[in-house]
Amino acid sequence: MLRHLTKRINDKEWTIKVDNGQNVFIKFRNKEYNFGLKDILMIKNMGNVNIRYLTLKTTLDTIKIRVGNTGFAPFSTPEDIHELDSFVEFLKPYIEKNFNKKILKNAANPNIIPNFGVYIEKQQKIRYTLINKLKPWQIATLIVGTLMLIMFTLMKVLFYYFDNH
Repeated sequence: MLRHLTKRINDKEWTIKVDNGQNVFIKFRNKEYNFGLKDILMIKNMGNVNIRYLTLKTTLDTIKIRVGNTGFAPFSTPEDIHELDSFVEFLKPYIEKNFNKKILKNAANPNIIPNFGVYIEKQQKIRYTLINKLKPWQIATLIVGTLMLIMFTLMKVLFYYFDNH
């Protein structure tokens, strides 16, 4: 059903062109982005086997490219995923020279897709959020503990309400 609905959306194609290996032109629907590789501050390449989330944060814009062919992201083809991976692979030498990679402890399998990770410009300090510092089992424990606390609080409120009425 979702795949059928997404076919009705016109102009859902991303166009990415790189001139002279230095200037990047990206177009999606009525938005156009034109920037140099030196203007990129952060690159996030996340996802899994059937979906990719590529975010390019530049000095002016944040460009979020989502490509996928699963049930919850039925808007692309496997060829689109390959093209996006090829673009990131093209950027890889520039990334290795000018960016530091964030160490994500919360990623259960950091090698699930090619070039998976968050890359920060070398001049910027890498900052980690609490969720990035935790390991997967710690996140699961935090979620289960929070849910148990919420359930306990709701049960106390319900018992208080029914005892007094």
